[in-house]
Amino acid sequence: MQRGAEFSAKNIPAREDVNNFKVKRTVIQYYRVPIRVQTVSVGTTNTYIRDGQKKSATTMGFADQNGAIKGQCFDSSKLTTIKENCCVMIRNYIFRNNTIIITSATEVNVTSGVGDIALIHRSQSAELSRPPPPPAVVSIEKAKKTTAYTRVSERHVDAVLERVTLRTKKTIKLKQLYLQDSTREVKISMWRQLAESSIEVGKTVKITFLKLNIHKGQTSLQTSPQSTLEFVSEQHKVVIDGFCKEEDDIILVCKQDEVYTNYKCPRHALNELVGDEEEAEAVIDGMIPFNARIVVSGNNTISSVTMD
Repeated sequence: MQRGAEFSAKNIPAREDVNNFKVKRTVIQYYRVPIRVQTVSVGTTNTYIRDGQKKSATTMGFADQNGAIKGQCFDSSKLTTIKENCCVMIRNYIFRNNTIIITSATEVNVTSGVGDIALIHRSQSAELSRPPPPPAVVSIEKAKKTTAYTRVSERHVDAVLERVTLRTKKTIKLKQLYLQDSTREVKISMWRQLAESSIEVGKTVKITFLKLNIHKGQTSLQTSPQSTLEFVSEQHKVVIDGFCKEEDDIILVCKQDEVYTNYKCPRHALNELVGDEEEAEAVIDGMIPFNARIVVSGNNTISSVTMD
Protein backbone atom coordinates (compact mmCIF):
# COMPACT_ATOMS: atom_id res chain seq x y z
CA MET A 1 0.00 0.00 0.00
CA GLN A 2 1.49 3.34 -1.07
CA ARG A 3 1.42 6.31 1.27
CA GLY A 4 -1.18 8.80 0.08
CA ALA A 5 -3.35 6.18 -1.59
CA GLU A 6 -7.04 6.06 -0.84
CA PHE A 7 -8.69 3.17 0.94
CA SER A 8 -11.93 1.42 0.20
CA ALA A 9 -14.52 -0.10 2.51
CA LYS A 10 -12.62 -3.39 2.32
CA ASN A 11 -9.08 -2.00 2.37
CA ILE A 12 -8.10 -0.57 5.75
CA PRO A 13 -4.97 1.54 6.35
CA ALA A 14 -1.74 0.02 7.57
CA ARG A 15 -0.05 1.21 10.77
CA GLU A 16 2.30 3.48 8.83
CA ASP A 17 -0.64 5.57 7.72
CA VAL A 18 -1.76 6.70 11.17
CA ASN A 19 -1.05 9.41 13.69
CA ASN A 20 -0.83 8.12 17.27
CA PHE A 21 -2.07 10.14 20.24
CA LYS A 22 -1.89 9.05 23.88
CA VAL A 23 -5.09 9.84 25.73
CA LYS A 24 -5.51 8.59 29.33
CA ARG A 25 -2.94 5.86 28.70
CA THR A 26 -4.85 4.67 25.64
CA VAL A 27 -3.24 4.95 22.20
CA ILE A 28 -5.74 6.35 19.70
CA GLN A 29 -4.85 5.87 16.04
CA TYR A 30 -6.19 8.49 13.64
CA TYR A 31 -5.96 7.40 10.01
CA ARG A 32 -4.84 10.24 7.76
CA VAL A 33 -5.27 8.66 4.36
CA PRO A 34 -8.84 9.31 3.15
CA ILE A 35 -11.57 6.80 2.49
CA ARG A 36 -14.27 7.62 -0.08
CA VAL A 37 -17.64 6.02 0.53
CA GLN A 38 -21.32 6.56 0.00
CA THR A 39 -23.59 6.92 3.02
CA VAL A 40 -26.23 4.29 2.30
CA SER A 41 -28.10 4.46 5.60
CA VAL A 42 -28.11 6.66 8.71
CA GLY A 43 -29.43 4.80 11.73
CA THR A 44 -30.56 5.85 15.18
CA THR A 45 -28.81 8.31 17.48
CA ASN A 46 -28.18 7.16 21.04
CA THR A 47 -27.47 9.61 23.86
CA TYR A 48 -25.41 8.89 26.95
CA ILE A 49 -23.71 10.68 29.85
CA ARG A 50 -19.92 10.70 30.12
CA ASP A 51 -17.83 12.81 32.48
CA GLY A 52 -21.01 14.60 33.48
CA GLN A 53 -21.77 15.72 29.92
CA LYS A 54 -24.51 14.59 27.57
CA LYS A 55 -23.08 13.06 24.41
CA SER A 56 -24.47 11.24 21.37
CA ALA A 57 -23.47 8.57 18.87
CA THR A 58 -25.10 7.94 15.50
CA THR A 59 -24.67 4.64 13.70
CA MET A 60 -24.53 4.54 9.90
CA GLY A 61 -23.73 2.23 7.04
CA PHE A 62 -21.18 3.12 4.34
CA ALA A 63 -20.45 1.32 1.08
CA ASP A 64 -18.42 1.52 -2.11
CA GLN A 65 -17.88 -0.82 -5.07
CA ASN A 66 -15.84 -3.21 -2.94
CA GLY A 67 -18.04 -3.71 0.10
CA ALA A 68 -19.85 -2.25 3.12
CA ILE A 69 -18.58 -0.95 6.45
CA LYS A 70 -20.14 0.35 9.65
CA GLY A 71 -19.64 3.92 10.85
CA GLN A 72 -20.22 5.67 14.16
CA CYS A 73 -20.33 9.44 14.45
CA PHE A 74 -19.66 11.03 17.85
CA ASP A 75 -19.76 14.61 16.51
CA SER A 76 -23.33 15.62 15.65
CA SER A 77 -22.13 18.61 13.61
CA LYS A 78 -20.79 16.14 11.01
CA LEU A 79 -24.32 14.86 10.34
CA THR A 80 -25.05 17.91 8.19
CA THR A 81 -22.54 16.48 5.71
CA ILE A 82 -23.08 12.75 6.25
CA LYS A 83 -26.46 12.32 4.58
CA GLU A 84 -28.02 9.27 2.98
CA ASN A 85 -27.02 8.69 -0.66
CA CYS A 86 -24.28 11.32 -0.33
CA CYS A 87 -20.67 10.45 -1.17
CA VAL A 88 -18.14 11.64 1.39
CA MET A 89 -14.38 11.67 1.87
CA ILE A 90 -13.38 10.88 5.46
CA ARG A 91 -9.93 11.72 6.88
CA ASN A 92 -8.38 11.59 10.32
CA TYR A 93 -10.79 8.91 11.53
CA ILE A 94 -10.38 6.00 13.93
CA PHE A 95 -10.74 2.43 12.71
CA ARG A 96 -11.70 0.01 15.47
CA ASN A 97 -13.69 -3.26 15.54
CA ASN A 98 -14.37 -3.03 11.78
CA THR A 99 -15.97 0.38 12.32
CA ILE A 100 -15.08 3.85 11.05
CA ILE A 101 -15.27 6.13 14.09
CA ILE A 102 -15.86 9.80 13.41
CA THR A 103 -14.91 12.31 16.10
CA SER A 104 -14.54 16.07 16.33
CA ALA A 105 -11.01 15.65 14.92
CA THR A 106 -12.29 13.87 11.81
CA GLU A 107 -12.54 15.70 8.49
CA VAL A 108 -15.67 14.88 6.48
CA ASN A 109 -16.26 16.45 3.07
CA VAL A 110 -18.67 15.90 0.20
CA THR A 111 -16.83 14.32 -2.71
CA SER A 112 -17.40 12.80 -6.15
CA GLY A 113 -19.27 9.57 -6.65
CA VAL A 114 -17.75 6.17 -5.87
CA GLY A 115 -19.36 4.38 -8.81
CA ASP A 116 -22.20 1.88 -8.95
CA ILE A 117 -22.66 0.00 -5.67
CA ALA A 118 -23.96 -3.54 -5.87
CA LEU A 119 -27.32 -4.25 -4.26
CA ILE A 120 -25.76 -6.74 -1.85
CA HIS A 121 -23.35 -4.08 -0.54
CA ARG A 122 -26.25 -1.64 -0.10
CA SER A 123 -28.20 -4.27 1.80
CA GLN A 124 -25.21 -5.07 4.03
CA SER A 125 -24.63 -1.37 4.69
CA ALA A 126 -28.26 -0.80 5.69
CA GLU A 127 -28.09 -3.78 8.05
CA LEU A 128 -24.96 -2.40 9.73
CA SER A 129 -26.76 0.84 10.59
CA ARG A 130 -29.53 -0.94 12.48
CA PRO A 131 -29.18 -1.61 16.22
CA PRO A 132 -28.67 -5.27 17.09
CA PRO A 133 -31.77 -7.16 18.27
CA PRO A 134 -31.86 -8.15 21.94
CA PRO A 135 -30.63 -11.66 22.72
CA ALA A 136 -33.18 -14.46 22.96
CA VAL A 137 -34.99 -15.27 26.17
CA VAL A 138 -33.03 -17.79 28.24
CA SER A 139 -33.26 -19.32 31.68
CA ILE A 140 -31.11 -18.05 34.56
CA GLU A 141 -29.13 -21.27 34.48
CA LYS A 142 -28.12 -20.57 30.89
CA ALA A 143 -27.73 -16.82 31.45
CA LYS A 144 -25.10 -17.49 34.13
CA LYS A 145 -23.06 -19.32 31.50
CA THR A 146 -23.51 -16.77 28.70
CA THR A 147 -24.05 -13.06 28.23
CA ALA A 148 -27.65 -13.47 27.08
CA TYR A 149 -30.64 -11.94 28.79
CA THR A 150 -33.08 -13.51 31.20
CA ARG A 151 -36.77 -13.06 31.93
CA VAL A 152 -37.55 -13.86 35.52
CA SER A 153 -39.33 -12.77 38.70
CA GLU A 154 -37.68 -10.58 41.26
CA ARG A 155 -37.17 -11.97 44.76
CA HIS A 156 -35.49 -9.13 46.62
CA VAL A 157 -34.48 -5.53 46.00
CA ASP A 158 -31.76 -3.67 47.87
CA ALA A 159 -31.79 0.09 48.34
CA VAL A 160 -30.31 2.29 45.62
CA LEU A 161 -26.58 2.57 46.29
CA GLU A 162 -23.99 5.00 44.99
CA ARG A 163 -20.59 4.07 43.61
CA VAL A 164 -17.63 6.19 42.48
CA THR A 165 -16.04 5.04 39.23
CA LEU A 166 -12.28 4.55 39.25
CA ARG A 167 -11.69 6.17 35.87
CA THR A 168 -13.84 9.32 36.04
CA LYS A 169 -14.32 9.60 39.82
CA LYS A 170 -18.01 10.24 39.11
CA THR A 171 -20.74 9.05 41.46
CA ILE A 172 -23.25 6.77 39.75
CA LYS A 173 -26.28 4.93 41.07
CA LEU A 174 -26.50 1.19 41.56
CA LYS A 175 -29.38 -1.09 42.51
CA GLN A 176 -28.77 -4.76 43.23
CA LEU A 177 -31.63 -7.24 43.05
CA TYR A 178 -32.11 -10.97 42.95
CA LEU A 179 -34.15 -12.64 40.23
CA GLN A 180 -35.33 -16.20 40.04
CA ASP A 181 -37.11 -18.53 37.66
CA SER A 182 -37.73 -22.27 37.60
CA THR A 183 -34.03 -23.05 37.09
CA ARG A 184 -32.06 -20.83 39.46
CA GLU A 185 -31.67 -17.38 40.97
CA VAL A 186 -29.09 -14.73 40.17
CA LYS A 187 -27.94 -11.37 41.45
CA ILE A 188 -28.25 -8.48 38.98
CA SER A 189 -26.55 -5.10 39.30
CA MET A 190 -28.54 -2.32 37.65
CA TRP A 191 -26.57 0.84 36.91
CA ARG A 192 -27.36 4.51 36.28
CA GLN A 193 -30.93 5.24 35.07
CA LEU A 194 -32.04 1.64 35.51
CA ALA A 195 -31.07 1.85 39.18
CA GLU A 196 -33.87 4.37 39.64
CA SER A 197 -36.52 1.94 38.37
CA SER A 198 -39.20 1.09 40.91
CA ILE A 199 -39.67 -2.69 41.01
CA GLU A 200 -41.78 -4.57 43.53
CA VAL A 201 -41.21 -8.10 44.72
CA GLY A 202 -43.10 -10.68 42.68
CA LYS A 203 -43.20 -8.71 39.44
CA THR A 204 -42.12 -10.39 36.20
CA VAL A 205 -39.53 -8.29 34.38
CA LYS A 206 -37.65 -8.44 31.12
CA ILE A 207 -34.07 -7.10 31.06
CA THR A 208 -32.02 -7.09 27.88
CA PHE A 209 -28.29 -6.95 27.06
CA LEU A 210 -27.00 -8.16 30.41
CA LYS A 211 -23.30 -8.84 30.92
CA LEU A 212 -21.87 -11.83 32.74
CA ASN A 213 -19.72 -10.94 35.75
CA ILE A 214 -17.54 -13.38 37.72
CA HIS A 215 -15.93 -12.00 40.89
CA LYS A 216 -14.22 -14.13 43.53
CA GLY A 217 -15.87 -17.20 42.10
CA GLN A 218 -19.37 -15.68 42.31
CA THR A 219 -21.38 -15.38 39.10
CA SER A 220 -23.76 -12.46 38.61
CA LEU A 221 -25.18 -10.29 35.83
CA GLN A 222 -25.01 -6.55 35.30
CA THR A 223 -26.67 -4.08 32.97
CA SER A 224 -24.88 -2.41 30.08
CA PRO A 225 -25.54 0.96 28.38
CA GLN A 226 -27.78 -0.90 25.90
CA SER A 227 -29.85 -2.62 28.59
CA THR A 228 -33.59 -2.05 28.80
CA LEU A 229 -36.13 -2.96 31.47
CA GLU A 230 -39.81 -3.67 30.95
CA PHE A 231 -42.56 -5.32 32.93
CA VAL A 232 -44.15 -8.39 31.40
CA SER A 233 -47.96 -8.53 31.29
CA GLU A 234 -49.51 -10.97 33.76
CA GLN A 235 -53.09 -12.13 34.10
CA HIS A 236 -54.57 -12.78 37.54
CA LYS A 237 -57.89 -14.10 38.83
CA VAL A 238 -58.72 -11.91 41.81
CA VAL A 239 -61.50 -10.69 44.04
CA ILE A 240 -61.81 -6.92 43.87
CA ASP A 241 -62.71 -6.05 47.44
CA GLY A 242 -62.10 -2.31 47.72
CA PHE A 243 -60.95 0.86 45.98
CA CYS A 244 -59.90 4.46 46.45
CA LYS A 245 -59.30 7.46 44.17
CA GLU A 246 -55.78 8.73 43.53
CA GLU A 247 -55.47 11.70 41.15
CA ASP A 248 -56.68 10.46 37.72
CA ASP A 249 -56.44 6.76 38.62
CA ILE A 250 -58.42 4.37 40.77
CA ILE A 251 -56.57 2.09 43.17
CA LEU A 252 -58.18 -1.35 43.23
CA VAL A 253 -57.67 -3.57 46.26
CA CYS A 254 -57.42 -7.13 44.90
CA LYS A 255 -57.35 -10.36 46.88
CA GLN A 256 -55.53 -13.38 45.48
CA ASP A 257 -54.81 -16.47 47.58
CA GLU A 258 -55.69 -14.49 50.74
CA VAL A 259 -53.10 -11.84 49.86
CA TYR A 260 -54.26 -8.26 49.27
CA THR A 261 -52.49 -6.10 46.68
CA ASN A 262 -53.14 -2.53 45.56
CA TYR A 263 -53.11 -1.99 41.78
CA LYS A 264 -53.21 1.32 39.96
CA CYS A 265 -56.08 1.25 37.45
CA PRO A 266 -56.40 3.98 34.78
CA ARG A 267 -59.92 4.86 33.64
CA HIS A 268 -59.48 3.22 30.21
CA ALA A 269 -58.75 -0.15 31.85
CA LEU A 270 -62.34 -0.22 33.13
CA ASN A 271 -64.00 0.13 29.71
CA GLU A 272 -65.39 -3.42 29.93
CA LEU A 273 -67.17 -2.61 33.20
CA VAL A 274 -67.97 1.09 33.09
CA GLY A 275 -69.87 2.88 30.34
CA ASP A 276 -68.80 6.16 28.84
CA GLU A 277 -71.45 8.13 30.74
CA GLU A 278 -71.02 6.32 34.06
CA GLU A 279 -68.94 7.26 37.08
CA ALA A 280 -66.32 4.58 37.63
CA GLU A 281 -66.35 4.93 41.43
CA ALA A 282 -70.13 4.56 41.61
CA VAL A 283 -70.13 1.46 39.40
CA ILE A 284 -67.37 -0.28 41.34
CA ASP A 285 -68.91 0.69 44.68
CA GLY A 286 -72.13 -1.09 43.65
CA MET A 287 -70.27 -4.25 42.58
CA ILE A 288 -67.69 -5.00 45.28
CA PRO A 289 -66.77 -7.57 46.19
CA PHE A 290 -66.69 -9.29 42.77
CA ASN A 291 -64.55 -11.81 40.90
CA ALA A 292 -62.48 -10.42 38.04
CA ARG A 293 -59.61 -11.09 35.70
CA ILE A 294 -57.00 -8.34 35.60
CA VAL A 295 -54.04 -7.89 33.26
CA VAL A 296 -51.09 -6.17 34.93
CA SER A 297 -48.90 -4.69 32.19
CA GLY A 298 -46.64 -2.45 34.22
CA ASN A 299 -45.34 -2.11 37.75
CA ASN A 300 -48.63 -2.74 39.59
CA THR A 301 -50.57 -1.00 36.80
CA ILE A 302 -53.68 -2.67 35.38
CA SER A 303 -54.28 -2.52 31.63
CA SER A 304 -57.69 -4.28 31.61
CA VAL A 305 -60.38 -5.55 34.00
CA THR A 306 -63.06 -8.07 33.04
CA MET A 307 -65.69 -9.93 35.05
CA ASP A 308 -64.82 -13.53 35.82
